[in-house]
Amino acid sequence: MSGSRPSALPRLVPPRSAQLAFRMILPADAAFLLTLMTDPAYCRYIGDRGLKTVEDARRYIREHIATHHTRHGFGLWMASTHAGRPVGIAGLLQREQLDAPDIGYALLAEARGRGLGREAASAMVAHGFDALGAPHLHAVTHPDNLASNRLLAGLGFRLVEASFRMTPEAAPSLLHQLKRPAPHGNRP
Repeated sequence: MSGSRPSALPRLVPPRSAQLAFRMILPADAAFLLTLMTDPAYCRYIGDRGLKTVEDARRYIREHIATHHTRHGFGLWMASTHAGRPVGIAGLLQREQLDAPDIGYALLAEARGRGLGREAASAMVAHGFDALGAPHLHAVTHPDNLASNRLLAGLGFRLVEASFRMTPEAAPSLLHQLKRPAPHGNRP
């Protein structure tokens, strides 16, 4: 079975962080996802997913989010406060064009600017290295998304390509990479 993966892998949920808990995104979360993914900042910096109705969002959960989890055993997670209030999504995506998982996160407008993006991204970095054993992680950002570009730099990601295109017709993006830290005591 060279290179093939099992059709259903265990879903390893990232552990809780100081302010956030992570769980599967469910069809019942469709209204929340519609609000998040139609936010003007989401559409500008991440992309318009063509969602217009709650049913569109349910379909997106089924056809994209759940399918990715089934295929890879990881994907996007709901990020909620410890009180259970959803504030965004965060996760790791295996993209055909990349040799390692791509970290992603998005927050509702009212949740931005409170350190939750950094916390969610940090949790996904730890999850990628600790649970998935990734040798490195990627992040793809819009060049004008200064907040995300600063956040990623603060986590140690370095810019590796300034004109990365997810598809030939896509606008150029920035491709960042973070290598797995060397174990303590093992310095090159």
